[in-house]
Amino acid sequence: MSQTQGPKKRDNQDFDWKSRFSRFFRSAEDEIKKTTAIGKKMLSASRTNTNLHDCYEKLGIMVETAVKNKTLTWEDPKVNGILKEIEDLKKELSQYEDDLQNIKSQK
Repeated sequence: MSQTQGPKKRDNQDFDWKSRFSRFFRSAEDEIKKTTAIGKKMLSASRTNTNLHDCYEKLGIMVETAVKNKTLTWEDPKVNGILKEIEDLKKELSQYEDDLQNIKSQK
């Protein structure tokens, strides 16, 4: 009788080991996918942040020049365009942050 139980016990142990390994592998795979998604979002956010910085720089240069020339007017289409782009980039950065938080909170 112990001979018939021996192979069954070994089969159960093999199955248990395989099951644990499979769960571990799935968990690692999920973490890699999550990390990759976070990395992609962070790269996109970095690009957007650079564009936002460039817009602030353009706006600052324009304001400085206009102040020096005493021609500062907020009706300037270039200023309004840059302000609109700044607003859009801020919204985009906010969306990246929301996306990152969602990815991080996934299990």
